[in-house]
Order: sequence, then structure tokens, then C-alpha cells
Amino acid sequence: MSRTGALEPSLLRVQGDAQSQIVARARAYLSEKRRCKHEARVGFMKRNSRTRPAKRIDETHARNEDEDEEPHHGDGGAQ
Repeated sequence: MSRTGALEPSLLRVQGDAQSQIVARARAYLSEKRRCKHEARVGFMKRNSRTRPAKRIDETHARNEDEDEEPHHGDGGAQ
């Protein structure tokens, strides 16, 4: 009966093993991809925290000082 179209148990076992290997590879690939994305994001954040925020803070601080100075001079003249 196995020759009429029904699969033999040994063939089913081989196909099951192959399928489980494919599933395992796909899961490993996705978790690896997720890990790499996370590492890239963390690395990007670390690089930015070293360089960019300092510049932003300095620029904002300088802008705030300029804005603070002008109204004080104006208020002092008005009073």
C-alpha cells in the first residue's frame, strides 16, 4: 500500500526532521536579525550620546543666553 500514494513512516520522519531544521533555522535567523538590530540601535545611541547631545546642549545654552540677555537689557531700559 505504501506504493499507492501513502507515505512510508521513514519518509515522514525524514520530512519532519527537515521541516524542523528549516523552522529552527528560520527562528535562529530571526532572533539573530533582532539581536543585530538591537546592537546597531544601542551602538547608534551610544555614538550619539558621545557627540551630539553635547553640541545640542551648548547650542541651546548659547541661544538661551542670547535670548536672556536681550530682554534684560530691554527691561532695564524700560524701567
